[in-house]
Amino acid sequence: MDKIKELKEQLSESFAMKDMGPAKQILGMRIVRDRGTSNLKITFGGKKPLLVSFTDSDMSGDADSSKSTSGYLVTFAGGAVAWQSRLQKCVALSTTEAEFIAAVEACKELLWMKNFCEEIGFKQEKYVLLCDSQSAICLGKNSTFHSKSKHIQRRYHWIRDVVASKEVELEKVHTDDNGADMMTKSLPRGKLEDLGNVFSSPESARKMVKLKAFDKFDNTSDALEAVAKLVEGTPSKGLRKFLKANCKGETLAVADSKLGNIIKEKLTIDCVHNNAVMELLRGVRSQLSELISGLGEQDLAPMSLGLSHSLARYKLKFSSDKVDTMIIQAIGLLDDLDKELNTYAMRVREWYGWHFPELAKIISDNILYAKSVKLMGNRINAAKLDFSEILADEVEAELKEASVISMGTEVSDLDLIHIRELCDQVLSLAEYRAQLYDYLKSRMNTIAPNLTALVGELVGARLISHGGSLLNLAKQPGSTVQILGAEKALFRALKTKHNTPKYGLIFHASVVGQAGGKNKPRIARSLAAKAALSIRCDALGDAGDNSMGVENRLKLEARLRSLEGKDLGRLAGSAKGKPKIEVYNKDKKMGSGGLIAPAETYNTAADSLLVQTTVSAENGVKEKKDKKKKKKAEAEEEEEAKAEESSKKKKKKKKAKTEVEPEVVEPAKKEKKKKKRKHEEEETEEPAKKKEKKEKKKKKSEA
Repeated sequence: MDKIKELKEQLSESFAMKDMGPAKQILGMRIVRDRGTSNLKITFGGKKPLLVSFTDSDMSGDADSSKSTSGYLVTFAGGAVAWQSRLQKCVALSTTEAEFIAAVEACKELLWMKNFCEEIGFKQEKYVLLCDSQSAICLGKNSTFHSKSKHIQRRYHWIRDVVASKEVELEKVHTDDNGADMMTKSLPRGKLEDLGNVFSSPESARKMVKLKAFDKFDNTSDALEAVAKLVEGTPSKGLRKFLKANCKGETLAVADSKLGNIIKEKLTIDCVHNNAVMELLRGVRSQLSELISGLGEQDLAPMSLGLSHSLARYKLKFSSDKVDTMIIQAIGLLDDLDKELNTYAMRVREWYGWHFPELAKIISDNILYAKSVKLMGNRINAAKLDFSEILADEVEAELKEASVISMGTEVSDLDLIHIRELCDQVLSLAEYRAQLYDYLKSRMNTIAPNLTALVGELVGARLISHGGSLLNLAKQPGSTVQILGAEKALFRALKTKHNTPKYGLIFHASVVGQAGGKNKPRIARSLAAKAALSIRCDALGDAGDNSMGVENRLKLEARLRSLEGKDLGRLAGSAKGKPKIEVYNKDKKMGSGGLIAPAETYNTAADSLLVQTTVSAENGVKEKKDKKKKKKAEAEEEEEAKAEESSKKKKKKKKAKTEVEPEVVEPAKKEKKKKKRKHEEEETEEPAKKKEKKEKKKKKSEA
């Protein structure tokens, strides 16, 4: 028996049962084959029971953080058993790096699945990780140092050891055959068409998706509140409770990426947002009434319409007393009317100027000009008409005098008819502009009373129009309010590196206009700070009075008086900190630039007109001579400075001739100085001779 056992052991080492063929007995031993359930296994399909992993990535798929998306899919016998799609923990600088990081995550999942299968008795020859990036495969197989991959964290280089020990093999797969491609990228057109076919009927849609949980709103106000918060990108309390109860540990598909980030941060629920999710949600919406039992199409349409109307009203926050949109439209129309009025008025002046050109200088106001032209018609009628209701008495008299002696051409009655119709247009536009201004004034006093009291109706309305709304303007700081309207000048100054503008629309405020040139920026800065506070009080406060604006205006006027009333003369200290010593003058008044002149005695010689004229003539001649001398002296100094500069340049250029040049330059200078002295002596002699001649003439005239 011992020999038989040894023989069996030798045979079992050399042969397998399948090598025995159809033999039923060998060496007296009966061969029994187990045809029961020993070879049966649970599989997901008809394919071979192999464990295969796919990996893929999307470069910078997240627009907010620029992080890439990693995705992997592990299949067993053709069926998916593990998958994941999530953002990477770091920002990848290249597609190779993104694919390499995604391959590491897929490799970790594949090794865990390998160990699990080996524990239950399943082994396979090799475990393959399929990737569609050849550069990532080469980076995982090659353990050498690369300059382009030196920044990749060490934890991701672990895959090199796994590949080197042949626990996992990296292989290339085409993108069309990569099962993980749907985890990171939008579905291609063919797959989208398949998705559309899936949701084409309720039966196929139920096979694709299944209702897990549903919670309805108790009333319309709760639904409006929840939808309003969703539009702003924040989940409501009810939604947070619902997600905690039903989505803990699950991956949530969201239509808004910002909302998904907030849910992930506050509720620690993984969220997915991509084009595939949007297409899936579109299919769910198309079959929503069929997927949710008890919800009919006839009920869904009016509910969605009513909710959309409620949301629109909530976003508008309609109030008849707080509609700043009317102010924006009114100030825009007012500016357009001003342009049209100026255009029409100038056309009236040019047209009627051919007939009565002198009238344009007599009447400068456009409205009064149009009224006068409409009343007068032909200039011949001016003498017979009464303009007392339109013009002042002096202007009326001047108009009648100019109409008699006018140099204008004659015009026909048909021309005058059209000119008068144009005057009617000007007057009607002016009347409507006055009504619109009164309307704008009342609206501004109702909606922004503090801002109106501080800067006026027109400036306040233009600030609101430029800001978009009163609420948007309230969000701006005082520095922005100060330069609002001067954006072009600001960007030009930043581009050319010049001084930035100190004021924009706020320059037209009356407080800034009252300030002097140096104090305008200071007052504008203070006014902008006060205006920002007034705007916030009008937009967010409950008080409807203008007490804050009036108080701030009084403070600004007091500050303006203090700035304008200061002694603008510099103090003893200069700008650089050095004391400025002024010469003491006993005749100078403190705080004024005038001198205290001593009392003058009566000059009897001044009674003679002849002596007075001669003395004044002599003084005038002396002053002229002194001016000529000063000009000549200045010209000589400039010539000497130029000569010195030219000599210095010549010395620098000709260093080799330094010994010869001084001998030549010095006599030339001496000759120039001699000539100048002679010229000065001649000039001094000439006025003396002139004086002698004048004295002789005076003596002769006296004799």
